[in-house]
Amino acid sequence: MSTTLSTAQAALTRSSNRLSTTCQDAQGILKTSRLDNPEMQLRKFRGAKIALESNIQYVESAMARYISTADDLDSENIEKKVVDNVTKADDVIHQAQDMLTAVKQRIDEIQHEQASQPSPSTTAPEMTLAPLPIPTFTGRIWEWDSFWNAFDHAVHSKSIDDHFKMNYLLNELDGEAKESIHQYEVSAKTCSLVVAHLKRKYGDKDALIEELLRRLCYCSAKTERLQDQERLCEELTGIVNQLQLKGEHINNTFLQKILIEKFSASVQRAILRQKHQEPADQWNTTKLLSTVKDHITMELKINRQLEVKSDGQANASGYDGPLSRQRGFVCFYCSKPGHPPKSCTEVPTREKRLAVMKKNNLCQNCGNDDHATPQCKKGSCRRCKEFGHHTSICHELDSTTPQSPSTRTSNNKPRPSATAT
Repeated sequence: MSTTLSTAQAALTRSSNRLSTTCQDAQGILKTSRLDNPEMQLRKFRGAKIALESNIQYVESAMARYISTADDLDSENIEKKVVDNVTKADDVIHQAQDMLTAVKQRIDEIQHEQASQPSPSTTAPEMTLAPLPIPTFTGRIWEWDSFWNAFDHAVHSKSIDDHFKMNYLLNELDGEAKESIHQYEVSAKTCSLVVAHLKRKYGDKDALIEELLRRLCYCSAKTERLQDQERLCEELTGIVNQLQLKGEHINNTFLQKILIEKFSASVQRAILRQKHQEPADQWNTTKLLSTVKDHITMELKINRQLEVKSDGQANASGYDGPLSRQRGFVCFYCSKPGHPPKSCTEVPTREKRLAVMKKNNLCQNCGNDDHATPQCKKGSCRRCKEFGHHTSICHELDSTTPQSPSTRTSNNKPRPSATAT
């Protein structure tokens, strides 16, 4: 028998033994659990259900790999042994599935009994809070504390068998975090080892601070639109708050300079105005970010009021023509309202407009930033009727591109007379 087949057989044997042990544990719970209160019974049966489902999956996966490896070998002796091993594993799976059915049935019975019990009329009903959901942990180090606090409160601190704790933990891990513990056996003995490994890998304060600083450096807004500036402010605030919670000194000029430079020019001006109005000893990083938030909130509110006023005037006059629609539209080239993109004078040429679209990752067909041009579902160019570019960057607009105010002024100057005086 080849080494590869031996390895696959060993994996199948281990997983089958684990499943048999899980069946025995579940059988013991079925026999003794009626001594516990309903809540404790439910907790034990749910743990047994997760353990059975998880280990059945492991055996099925190991059996598939074992059969696949054996198919590549030609030997009657090997074939007979493979059939015997697969039959044994299959018997264990059937036994586990029967046990799983019994566990599920018992869970349904307990829940039905709880629902049918009348509440005492002489005593006030006890307030019960819904269990907190445990967030899935994928390996993002800045999410570890939140995940572990929830898991510890809901599972790890409870008086249940470590084997069930281990299965609960596996069920809440995904991605890199789950891959990092694949070398550990799923058993009660390894539960404490796995928890210690995860705490050592993701509970490292220095590693978390380094990751937060890296995110801070690369954090940026997609465009200068107020909505994108607001999202940037929220992300930076979250990072800075986490740094402060980890004991980092956030009130320094260097960090504040980095934060200010990440925002648009109009937001930077608002920060500097507020800074000059504040006493020097009261200005800090938290005040800086709150100034940004207040400024953006106020500007968004003003924009909404202007749009409502513009719509009201249009409705009162019974006219909803291009001018009234333009007032509520924000040009995606200069991020200013009052004109459509094709009439933008701040970004007047086709080359400059294409550069803005490329820089801000805008769809060249409609100007939105939530999809690429090939995925755009909007219509074609209104001028040439071709799909793939916005009307504001159509080749046919080259001769009619709006001129800047200075250009129009110079063109409107009177020409000198050709007749000599």
